[in-house]
Amino acid sequence: MAKSKYEYVRAFELPDAILPSTFILVRVDGRNFSTFTKKHNFSKPLDFRGVAIMERAAQTVMKEFSGDIVLAFGQSDEFSFLLKKSSNLYNRRASKLVSSVVSLFTSAYVFWWDSVLSPVTNDAAPARASATVSVPSIMIPVTPNAASPRLDVTSSTTVVPPWPLYPPSFDGRAVCYPTEKEVKDYFRWRQADTHINCLYNTCYHHLTSRPANPEFQLPSMPTFLPSPPRPLTPSEAEVLLSRTDSSMKNELLFKGFGVNYNALPPAARKGSVLRWGKVEDQNGRMRTQAVVEYVDLISEAFWEERGLLQQQV
Repeated sequence: MAKSKYEYVRAFELPDAILPSTFILVRVDGRNFSTFTKKHNFSKPLDFRGVAIMERAAQTVMKEFSGDIVLAFGQSDEFSFLLKKSSNLYNRRASKLVSSVVSLFTSAYVFWWDSVLSPVTNDAAPARASATVSVPSIMIPVTPNAASPRLDVTSSTTVVPPWPLYPPSFDGRAVCYPTEKEVKDYFRWRQADTHINCLYNTCYHHLTSRPANPEFQLPSMPTFLPSPPRPLTPSEAEVLLSRTDSSMKNELLFKGFGVNYNALPPAARKGSVLRWGKVEDQNGRMRTQAVVEYVDLISEAFWEERGLLQQQV
């Protein structure tokens, strides 16, 4: 095969293969998504349509790399994809893995926008004063059990644009983990972060949008709420929350605003877990598909029941 005299420039490409026989974790993160969600009028503190479109983009990635990705987890503007130990996708080159996953995730996010986020009439839902959206159940399949309720996107009442006002973007990274312990602890870390973010964001939303119960004060912070009662400014809420731990935040929500954190939707508190499972299609046939669950990853029960890491090495 003939070669040109310019081909020597290939020698400047550095090898970046990930260590063999290790789990590969590719994480996708939204860039400046606080601004993006604000510009696109997402509901606060969490827009479940935003959760749904992230899940749909993740399902697209899992379908494309179905022989290699065994598990995924998402929360907020991030999604993590676990590749099995034996994966030789793109010869395990980190740059190819990250660029392929991130580019597909980003394009899928835009591709599914009108199906998941565009306002449509939800005839099955009770009448509401403002617009709602409905996502066909086939778009976000979940396992039919009590621990994994179907995502309720009808709780989001703001109207988003029918298409993105400007291109969303995501960055990514690839990390290798040698054993099951590190893999489990990675997902536990991300789910613990989900709880932290959910608790903080829920407190912040209520503090800045309506007055707290005037009879409620934290014993350790007797003057933290203004009198007469009023919503806090963003800076006041940030200062207040910086001085509270998780137990104080829970007390603030429950006694100050009548909100039980443990009663919030599992999708908000636990994030989205995607794994391979059997789903019945419209013709009654069972097909293998990336299904969504909202379950606890921190306890050992999830890993023992499914044996994901033992089966996919």
